[in-house]
Amino acid sequence: WQDAEPLLGRAATLAALLGDRAAEAGIRAAQGQARLQAGDPAGAEARLAEARETYTRLGDRAGAARTLTALGVLWRARGDLAAAVTAAPVGAEHLVMTYSHALDLELCHRLLAHGFGRLGLIGSATKWARFRSRLAGLGHAREMIARIDCPIGDPALGKHPQAIAIGVAAAFLARAQVAAAKVGHG
Repeated sequence: WQDAEPLLGRAATLAALLGDRAAEAGIRAAQGQARLQAGDPAGAEARLAEARETYTRLGDRAGAARTLTALGVLWRARGDLAAAVTAAPVGAEHLVMTYSHALDLELCHRLLAHGFGRLGLIGSATKWARFRSRLAGLGHAREMIARIDCPIGDPALGKHPQAIAIGVAAAFLARAQVAAAKVGHG
């Protein structure tokens, strides 16, 4: 993560210089989530707070709500992560990347039952094949299981955590640009 931090910081600064405040906020939120995964809750809170402020300045209530939810889940999720799923908005975006395959599977199972806007899962092709089979065995429809993005990131960038973080941030930016283009033309 330490290698990716300067790159994501420069990406956020570039987005700000280009006037793309939504992209800047999205990168800050991604940095916050990555810092949480790296065991830096104070850094995560600071990045998520920056994202929340930017969304608020933009008048983007949905973006602010997503960031506030992420910040809230940061603290609620200290105990039972799987139980925290019920607190998430049904349309929320989730990245599942914990220390445990069993917990990853439980989170995916609960999110499939709860509903989600997007769901990304860190993992290899082997892990994803095993998860598809197990999730189907738990009663989930193959069409719903297929909505899970696995692996997350851009495989062309590599399998290291910093490469995955950059790939996830790039995918977020791409989705943000598509959404902004739709709003601009709609």
